[in-house]
Amino acid sequence: MTNPSSAPDIWYPENSAVIGTDTHEDILMNIIGVSGVGKSHLINQLAHDPDFGVDEVFVIMAENAKTSYNAPGMRIVEVRSIWDARQVIEGLARASDQGKRLPKVIFLDALSGMLDYQRQGYEDKPLLNDKGGRDKRAEYGEMGNGTIDFYINARDRVKTDVIILVTSHEGTFNAAPEIAVEGRMVPKNMTRLSNITLYMKAEEIQLSAVFGEDWEGEIAKKIVDEHLGRIEVNVLEGQGTIIRIVLPANVSKDLDGAATHGPETQPE
Repeated sequence: MTNPSSAPDIWYPENSAVIGTDTHEDILMNIIGVSGVGKSHLINQLAHDPDFGVDEVFVIMAENAKTSYNAPGMRIVEVRSIWDARQVIEGLARASDQGKRLPKVIFLDALSGMLDYQRQGYEDKPLLNDKGGRDKRAEYGEMGNGTIDFYINARDRVKTDVIILVTSHEGTFNAAPEIAVEGRMVPKNMTRLSNITLYMKAEEIQLSAVFGEDWEGEIAKKIVDEHLGRIEVNVLEGQGTIIRIVLPANVSKDLDGAATHGPETQPE
């Protein structure tokens, strides 16, 4: 065995870099789900989250979901084609290259709707083949290649998190959720080009079955009794339920921290 102290120096390529302690990497995420499952409502949640807020959320919006956002002051830009969206993402990439700080998260809402608008545009201005007929294959190729370029710029050049919302459709004869985008290029490449893909599915539950008949009252009572806080419940039809627990910033020193699991844990 070679003595490490006498071993020759290890050679690395000159353009190699050393990984530092900060290994944070901005992500490109797909969130897939059927229409009405609450994808756009995620934007509302971040816009009202104290760690984000309206200034830290930016939306490239194809499908008008301003009502779902319910976020006055949040900035959006409306797009009607992948080319519109590419111009926006390339502008954000140039800002990143110049060292400008971007919002914490950028949404595309939604890829499916945007490509629907582009397909509709081809009805008025179709791409033509050499014989003067409509070339649908070229149209799908243009949509697919444009989407691939959008993903690459969003993933590699935009120095912040980018979340792409994608509508799916599913039913009795669908073995798995199917991406609601025509053609093959986008569904085939969107997961390959992103860092992570999540699937949203709504399931109807009875909160009383989980927490008891007086679930809201019982939980709220424990929070109020033990932490001097409160619970807020906001039910949004077709979008989900927000349960927000609010605790005071300045807790009394006399408050017994051991009583965090209910009255039965309080010391005698």
